[in-house]
Amino acid sequence: FEIKLDKNNRWVKLAQLLPWDDLAQVYYSKMCSDNGTPTKDARLVIGAMIIKHKQKLSDRESIEYIRENPYVQYFLGLSDYTNEDVFDRSLFTTLRYRMGEKEFDTLNGIIIAQAVEAERGKKEKATQHKNNTEEKNNKQSGGKKNEAPLPEQSEPPEPACRGKLQID
Repeated sequence: FEIKLDKNNRWVKLAQLLPWDDLAQVYYSKMCSDNGTPTKDARLVIGAMIIKHKQKLSDRESIEYIRENPYVQYFLGLSDYTNEDVFDRSLFTTLRYRMGEKEFDTLNGIIIAQAVEAERGKKEKATQHKNNTEEKNNKQSGGKKNEAPLPEQSEPPEPACRGKLQID
């Protein structure tokens, strides 16, 4: 891509997150190599299906959306921006015919598993950061916590008023 793409764009992030090789295996398992025209690249086709469903577009609108958006073309694995259709919209119909429910479920399962793993990684990172921060704070305070123990009470304490809130 001749223009510099924003690394924080959702399509750029998603392109880096998805396990394209695993998805391609499922896609190619249903393609016949000895008859018909050569198949399109798996990333292009699977990516187009993801875009179609994520954006809730028709077949025709999906092709148009891909043609207009360089971020989406990057997501599909294209090396250069093109303002031509990446494939004919009838390919979506062919894919729905060739790939059965089982294969679509497998694709969804792979994507969901990757999303769960990524979320787990984020949570672990956040927990580790929190633990490191607490450990650092404890070292700075000599291992003493800044909290005083609460006296035992049968009723919850009433909140202490410390001032007035003035709203204009």
